[in-house]
Amino acid sequence: MYKLSSVLVAFLFVFSYSVSANPLNFKGSWKGEGTYVLENNISHCTQFNMVFDATESTFSFVEGERLCEDHEEKFFRVDMQYRDGKLFFGDQVVGSYTENTLEAAFRIPDGDNFRNWRMKMRVTGDQLLYEESRIYDGEDTPFINFAGIMIAE
Repeated sequence: MYKLSSVLVAFLFVFSYSVSANPLNFKGSWKGEGTYVLENNISHCTQFNMVFDATESTFSFVEGERLCEDHEEKFFRVDMQYRDGKLFFGDQVVGSYTENTLEAAFRIPDGDNFRNWRMKMRVTGDQLLYEESRIYDGEDTPFINFAGIMIAE
């Protein structure tokens, strides 16, 4: 009986972890600040805001903005689907997720080269840590780096 209940408890733990491992943990409005590096120029971003929405199978970057000393950026809606630990944009796998981490990346043509964009977010309590970089094929150093921390509203 002891072995059976230990196996049952282990099974329930694994099952509950896999059910909770989804982008719903990122849902909501987040506000904070960060640091933006563009071609070795560092800029403090006094406002960094993002809004995410999620259902049991979709994840959306609803909107956001970054207000920095040297520039401003607005983010517009991007809808993705998710299942089995993977993020999809249409039929293409663009990232992965666990219970508290979401990563996405894509590669697009930019003139005669390709630009590679990468993003990673991690939720810890009411804090969201956000990292982003953009690098060209063949380069060792990203031409854009950003790191920010936000608090849930």
